Amino acid sequence: MKKALVVLAVVIGMALVFTSGYAQKWDSAMEAMAIAKGKPFKFTAIEVISVDPKGQTAVLKGPKGKTAVARFGYAKYEGSYSGVADIKPGEKISGEGQVVNGTNWIQRVAPAATGAAPAVGPNKD
Repeated sequence: MKKALVVLAVVIGMALVFTSGYAQKWDSAMEAMAIAKGKPFKFTAIEVISVDPKGQTAVLKGPKGKTAVARFGYAKYEGSYSGVADIKPGEKISGEGQVVNGTNWIQRVAPAATGAAPAVGPNKD
């Protein structure tokens, strides 16, 4: 009886491990398609508060003092940036992104032009 319970527990455990791995692959494959259908926005001269290179995220401060988390997983870097690790706290950045299910996905990022006024708004292009 004890052996049967151990075998059953092992089988259930393996099933949970394999199915959760499959679900994660599906999520990452569908992520890019969801981003393409998001609500586009542009931002100019937004201040970087903090950066997490491993998580590919940054906390940004908008023109009205509100902060937001932005994900850089699909970003294209311009200017002196070649990755999220090159973006430093205190710098000002500009670019474009998409809002998908309340998450800000940055798609293009570059250093802000000197003297540019901070702004965030919908992408009307």
